[in-house]
Amino acid sequence: YRHSVLTPGVPSISVEALSTFGWHKYVHRPIGIDSFGASGPVDKLYKHFGLVPEVIAGKAIKLIDYYKNRPVPTLDLEF
Repeated sequence: YRHSVLTPGVPSISVEALSTFGWHKYVHRPIGIDSFGASGPVDKLYKHFGLVPEVIAGKAIKLIDYYKNRPVPTLDLEF
């Protein structure tokens, strides 16, 4: 099932409004918040941590560009 969702040979990202903990085994580029203690309006926090469409899209484009001339590693999706 995991390979049908996270296709081998295709760079993948995750976007989590919490920690990226655990995502490294499933995706090539986890995006999330890896610090603690911030508070404020959610829209300002999302912008501060880069959890807005334009920043996420930029990171996805960088990941795609990185693998244009490199083989995409297959992640170990088995337990």
